[in-house]
Amino acid sequence: MINQFEAAAYLSRKITTPGTPVFIAGDKDNIHQLMRRLLALTAKHVKRQNYQMVRQCFVAADALYDKGNAVVKNAVAHVFIGSFSTLLSLAREHRKEVLRLIPASLLQVSAAHEAPQTSDKAIIA
Repeated sequence: MINQFEAAAYLSRKITTPGTPVFIAGDKDNIHQLMRRLLALTAKHVKRQNYQMVRQCFVAADALYDKGNAVVKNAVAHVFIGSFSTLLSLAREHRKEVLRLIPASLLQVSAAHEAPQTSDKAIIA
């Protein structure tokens, strides 16, 4: 299992960017900050239509969710996956292309994440 202290090292190995690395092993950011940085990197490349990098980000998030401990899974689910709608709104006319890049397991987590919110709205209404 990858814990919150190992996540930066994992991301530094899995996400390769030209120039200055975005993630550095030993990074002191907490797991939620790391997920926000991963989300920002993904959003930047969605806007640039750099789908190879977008795919790297999604695959890394998927692996963290799959191999992470409860703290890591929670951060991936709430910070990264919870922002899929934002990423898709950035894609606009390329939304289908971005959706194809999201691993099926992350889409399942996203659907499960949204389901309670939908049922809560129905109860309130």
